[in-house]
Order: sequence, then C-alpha cells, then structure tokens
Amino acid sequence: MMSGLPHISSLRTKQTACYFLALFSLGLTTAAIGPAIPHLAEQTGSQLKEISSMLVMASFGYLLGSLAGGRLIDRIKGHPVIIIGLVCMAISFSILPLSPELVLLAVLAFILGLSQSFIDVGSNLMIVWAHGSNVGSYMNGLHLSFGVGTLVSPLLLAASLNISGAILWGFIIVAVLSLPAAFWLIRLPSPE
Repeated sequence: MMSGLPHISSLRTKQTACYFLALFSLGLTTAAIGPAIPHLAEQTGSQLKEISSMLVMASFGYLLGSLAGGRLIDRIKGHPVIIIGLVCMAISFSILPLSPELVLLAVLAFILGLSQSFIDVGSNLMIVWAHGSNVGSYMNGLHLSFGVGTLVSPLLLAASLNISGAILWGFIIVAVLSLPAAFWLIRLPSPE
C-alpha cells in the first residue's frame, strides 16, 4: 500500500493499473503526431499547410468520440468502450505512416481521435467508479501516466529515426504498446 492512499482490493488495483496503462498509451499516441507531421507531409506529397487537415480531423473525431463515449458507457459496460478505443487507436496509428494520400491520412486521423477519446472518457470515468470519493490520488496518477506517455513518445520516434531513418518503427512500437491494456481489460469486470 502506497503512503497516503487508502487500501484497495486486488481487483481495484488491477483495474487502476489498466486505466493508468491506457492513459500512458493515449499519451504515447498524442505526443507522436506533432513530431511526425513533416514526415507525414512528405510521404503524402503535401505541404505543411495542407497536412493541417489531418489535425482538424483528429480533433473532430475526438470531439465526436467524447460525446459518444459517455453515452456508450451508459449503455454498455465501460471496459468494452476502452478496449475498442485501444484496439482502434493501435490499428489506425500503425497505418498512419504508411498512408500515401492526404485524404486517407485525414480519415485515419479522425478514427485515431475518436478512439483516443473513448480511452480518455472511459478511463477517467472508470477510475471514478472504481474509487468513489477516494479518487483524488488515483486521478492524479492517471494523468501522470498520460504525461509519462507524452514524454516517452518523442524519444521513441527519435530513436526510430536514428536507427532506421523513418518514423514507421516508432509508430509500430507505440501501437504495440497500446495493446497490453486492452488484453488485460478483457479479463477484468468493469466497475459498477
């Protein structure tokens, strides 16, 4: 038991660890887009001003997903929503550096934003449901894990560029790192 944190059950510990891992994955994908923009523009033959449509579509997907995520959790359990978000995020993120067309890149960015919002809304809501009025420290930890993901992601992309001269492997590694939380959440019940 960590100092200052109330004792929690083994199930709640596992659920909390999954939410932390999901937000870490979200941080990884969120922070990778900015440094990758010049590479994505080059691969699609777009100018930097044209590639901004990808960012607009990702934001639009995030907005719609934020609206839909809460409604989905009201109708089905929370973990399936987070799992769908993690799997779709990993797939769309891993395909981004392979997209030869700007339109396809924008569609993938929309799916990425939608998926990311499911993870964000789902994890924040589930951690509140898991810990109730004692959620404060856990909520801080949840958002700390997002920050750690945003710190690690550019380092992975830089390593990918240094080793292979391309961002593809960095994107694939980030996508693969998004999947363990999904596989772990499949085995855990959602908090009531």
